[in-house]
Amino acid sequence: MTANLSPAPKWTFLASDGTFLAGGKLSTFAAGTTTNKAAYKGPSGTTAHTNPIILDSVGRTEVWLDGSYKLKLTDADDSEQWTVDNVSSFDNLEHATTGRHKDPDASSYADFATAVSTIGATETTLVISDTQTVSADTTLPATLLLRVIGAGELSVDALKTLTINSPKHIDASPDLKIFAGTGTIAFTDKDGTVYPEWWGIDGTADEVQINAALDSLALTVELRGPTTYELVEHLEVESDKQRLVGVGWPTLRTAAATTNGVIVLVTNKADVEVTGLILDGNSLTLHGMSFRDDCPRPNIHHNQINDTPQYGIVFVDAAAGNAGGFDGAKILYNIITGIGDDGTHASTPFVSQAIEIFPKYGALTYSTNIEIAHNWIYDVKVGTITAGIKVQNYDSPWVHHNDVDLSSATANTAGITMPANSYPVAEFNTVKNANAGISVSGVQNTADGNQVIVHAKVVGNTIEGGTISGRAVFSAGGFGAKYLITGNYGNGLLSGGIDFDTHTSASDSGYGDIIASKNFLYGSAGSISFADTNSRGYNVLHITLNAIDQFISTAANNALVSENTSSGSRSFGIRVSGDDVKVLDNQILNFNTANSAAPIVRSGIYSDNNSRPQIRGNTIQNGATGNGKYGIELNTVVSPKMENNFIYTMDTAPTLFTAVTAIFGTLANSATPSIGGGESPFPWLTGGTSAITDFDDGWVGQVIEIHAEHATTITDGTNILLSGSVDFGMNASDTLTLRLKADNKWYETARSDNT
Repeated sequence: MTANLSPAPKWTFLASDGTFLAGGKLSTFAAGTTTNKAAYKGPSGTTAHTNPIILDSVGRTEVWLDGSYKLKLTDADDSEQWTVDNVSSFDNLEHATTGRHKDPDASSYADFATAVSTIGATETTLVISDTQTVSADTTLPATLLLRVIGAGELSVDALKTLTINSPKHIDASPDLKIFAGTGTIAFTDKDGTVYPEWWGIDGTADEVQINAALDSLALTVELRGPTTYELVEHLEVESDKQRLVGVGWPTLRTAAATTNGVIVLVTNKADVEVTGLILDGNSLTLHGMSFRDDCPRPNIHHNQINDTPQYGIVFVDAAAGNAGGFDGAKILYNIITGIGDDGTHASTPFVSQAIEIFPKYGALTYSTNIEIAHNWIYDVKVGTITAGIKVQNYDSPWVHHNDVDLSSATANTAGITMPANSYPVAEFNTVKNANAGISVSGVQNTADGNQVIVHAKVVGNTIEGGTISGRAVFSAGGFGAKYLITGNYGNGLLSGGIDFDTHTSASDSGYGDIIASKNFLYGSAGSISFADTNSRGYNVLHITLNAIDQFISTAANNALVSENTSSGSRSFGIRVSGDDVKVLDNQILNFNTANSAAPIVRSGIYSDNNSRPQIRGNTIQNGATGNGKYGIELNTVVSPKMENNFIYTMDTAPTLFTAVTAIFGTLANSATPSIGGGESPFPWLTGGTSAITDFDDGWVGQVIEIHAEHATTITDGTNILLSGSVDFGMNASDTLTLRLKADNKWYETARSDNT
């Protein structure tokens, strides 16, 4: 049993001096007026008091009220004691359950405007239980809350605005229609949540009600699943910091192609959040979400986008020359697929990107700190897709932990493409069946000139092949780029594992510093290739500690690539061009081929058209098939350095050298000429007849070969230790080989007396 506080069974009134107000008078009026309103002698409300009510000898009476009143108390001689407005009746049922007085109902006033003006600034909850018409622009005070129940609704006339303090000042079920008419609902304080159902969702052209909710400028518009909202036009976010939120996975499905070709449109709005929605383009609407012009810090997460024939999520300028501010964009945990809700592919091919962030050319101010992560892109229809994810012309984009499966596309360019970015990072992504798994190229265009890649990192990605020719990491045109490519895994790629080439324009600059290290490529044709088609060069190129196993080549695959060698085949374990490259401590194992007529896998390591390559400490083993021609092949190479390589079971020969030459440095005509910068070994010509007592700027372990062009003397002594501890008087055509040890002394290792 639960007991409740009892109301006063009788009212007792006192005079201003504290004595009982014997014979006093209590007048009752409608709240906010001087119109008499009856009070009653009992709870049935059938027997009315006189008005005024005459108090007994001790100032008592029993009063029952109905609704809101203004009360006036006088003594027996009509001298006013006090007046109190907006006194509400006491609802026994509500009190028994909530302990509250019953809130005033707008229906008890002449109209809604009267209710608002009567209540004024008094802190009140106004009940809306029937249709209340707003016929003039009205702003509710912060002290007034609205409780909408039953058939209650606020009908706002055309061209009129009802301004409520905030969504938090509305107490109504999310499923209840509470707004009607063609006027506008607005909020003074935008913080809080509104629901499209408040505007009357009916399952046809639901964008009208959803956009009305967005137009209210409330910060959160919540759609509730598993409802399917049917759209014939797009939704448009209307304010900074606005959130379009789905709870329970509601679906937005287009029944017709929208005017802007998009389901959700955001233009020039900052800090927008879109989450928890299923967007179904129904093969009719091209884009799931489109962000245009300046939209910094958008947060797009935990959405599913189905069957939009061109883009899933796209960020792009609406007009050329706009800076395209998408700083701090986050696109996280979204699913993008080309399958509609009926489980079938659409007939229109998916022709662009699942996710694209791309300012127009002319946007020289890059956006920064973009993150695209943990998205799942799959089954992108039966047509052509340019890329699963594309980010272009940005500073520090971070693309990580995405799963991109392009198996159902008949053709594609890349799983993830990041052209012309500064400090791009692609790490721990999984890409399947892409022509290029990760593409990080520079681009050139007439508006901007060269767009450069700077300090790219491609780390820890898994790239798997399929029916389309594929490369794990691809770049064409680096323009002074710096790359770190490490810890990636490639499997079954048909036209290259790691594949770089300088840009097709001879006016472009070459690559900067590149390190390709600790990558594992399995079953890949042309596994690591750094070509230099236009002789633009690489500043530093180190290929170290990579493992290449079971790489395969067929004649058909070779026809798919553009950079062919002189033999017409491009199947190598590692291919390098450009000067001063280093290929160190790699493993290249188990060549294979699908062409039984002749070996297609040509070489384990192929170096062409470059100077001073270092190829050291590599293991090249052809396996039982013996289908690879050469372990190491050099073609048109100047001054190579090869040592400590292990080569087994080649079909033709361990090495093949074609047009391999050496270049010579010339020593200064001094006693201590510098040999700094020379790779080991490096041949030097004498520069004159001065006796030499030391060689400056050497490094420990360096080997130099001295070729005499003059009669000169190499002096045995403090810095140079010669055989027999005697000076070597060199004549033209004699040679001497020295090595610098840790004590910084040069030791003779060989000589030839050719006079």
